Amino acid sequence: MHSLPKYRRQFNKLAGLQAVLIHVVLVGCLFGWPLFFSSTLDHKQPPSMQAVIVDTKQIKQSQVEVSDPTEEAKKLVEDQQAHEEKLAEEKRIVEERKQQKITEEAKLKAQEKLEKQAEVEEKRQAELAKKRDEERRKAAEKKAEQERLAKKVEQEKRAIEEKRQKELAKQAEAKRKAQEKAKQQAEAEEKHQAEQAKQRDEESRKAAEKKAEQERLAAQKIEQEKRATEEKRQKDLARQAEVKRKALEKAKQAAELQARQQAELAAHRAQSYESGIRSLIESVWNIPPNATSDEEVLLEIHLVPTGEVVNVAVIQSSGNMALDRSAIAAVNKIEQFDVPSENTLFEMYFRRLKMKFRPEGRR
Repeated sequence: MHSLPKYRRQFNKLAGLQAVLIHVVLVGCLFGWPLFFSSTLDHKQPPSMQAVIVDTKQIKQSQVEVSDPTEEAKKLVEDQQAHEEKLAEEKRIVEERKQQKITEEAKLKAQEKLEKQAEVEEKRQAELAKKRDEERRKAAEKKAEQERLAKKVEQEKRAIEEKRQKELAKQAEAKRKAQEKAKQQAEAEEKHQAEQAKQRDEESRKAAEKKAEQERLAAQKIEQEKRATEEKRQKDLARQAEVKRKALEKAKQAAELQARQQAELAAHRAQSYESGIRSLIESVWNIPPNATSDEEVLLEIHLVPTGEVVNVAVIQSSGNMALDRSAIAAVNKIEQFDVPSENTLFEMYFRRLKMKFRPEGRR
């Protein structure tokens, strides 16, 4: 029951001492060592020279600024003194915190003696809560210190940057004024040159306008002559085209008339040949006894230019098979028909000759 709290108290004590030592070392690194090196550098300087300790940022800043070297050195000395005073103050604060830590450790020892006599769980819980509070406090102090240092560095950077920006702005303004002056001089010269060029251009323009007007009048005259010539040519072409069109129309009408006449003549001749063929077929047609006068058969007779039959087919039956066969037989009885010798007329009407046959009045 007592061994576990005692072990924890000893562990808390060692952890606290370790945290204090680490804090002291960190503060020494931040503030003690620069003073040590500063004093060491002071002893190495010759007695006849006045040494001024400055940091890297101040050296870079002094290279940018344009001011009196004596005033600048004085300012750097004052800044260094202020910096050393600030380091001393921070060292005092560290010592106070160290004494405070020693006092707190003594209190913890006294509390450990009291805790040895405590056996209840409530005392243990209180110790644990105190430990958590202490850890939060140390973490908060550490965070605050880090934020303070970061803020200080940021402020120094901002001050340097602001000064550098001001110097750059000053240089930029001087450069802008010089450029503005050069620009004004250039604009004046450019204006003078432009006026002279304008005068030359105006003279050239007038001469060009005069020449252009002369050329325009000459071109206008040539264009008018060309237009008159073209209009006359177009009228001649239109007359020739009209004469040609009328001649073609007349020839077309004559050709159409001749074609109609030839077609009528061909149809008349074909009808004459077809009547002869029909009469010849009907003269040898043996109509069956059962055929009626209203029956009709449509045949397609395939002929060659010699008039010989190569095939006969029923295109439309009469409904009486005996009548259809008798009509086909009548065609086949004729060995050769009289057909026109003209190839065009034969191909048009007799290559495939269609004929209807009815028994009416043929018995």
